[in-house]
Amino acid sequence: MKGSGSTQFYEGYIQMKTRFSERVTTTAGMHASYYALNGKYSLEPRASVSYSIGSDKLTLAAGMHSKPDNVSTYLFRSPALQIPISTRIKLRPLTCFSSCIRE
Repeated sequence: MKGSGSTQFYEGYIQMKTRFSERVTTTAGMHASYYALNGKYSLEPRASVSYSIGSDKLTLAAGMHSKPDNVSTYLFRSPALQIPISTRIKLRPLTCFSSCIRE
């Protein structure tokens, strides 16, 4: 594969943690990313609820998670079609449900 080019990927995150009682805590957040190569952005909400049971903690979390492919994927040109693959790719966020899993 031959090709060249560069791009930028920007991302940020904000979250808020609220303690309702000694046992119940919630966290809500928003992850944002922007891929300059194709001008696509992603807003991904995330939330969790934690319940403390003695020294243990039970956490239920849900959120949307996505990531861009390697830049070579977007810069590849199809010899048969003579158009960049990046013009045909649409980023789609993945929905993820987890319990006690952290990135």
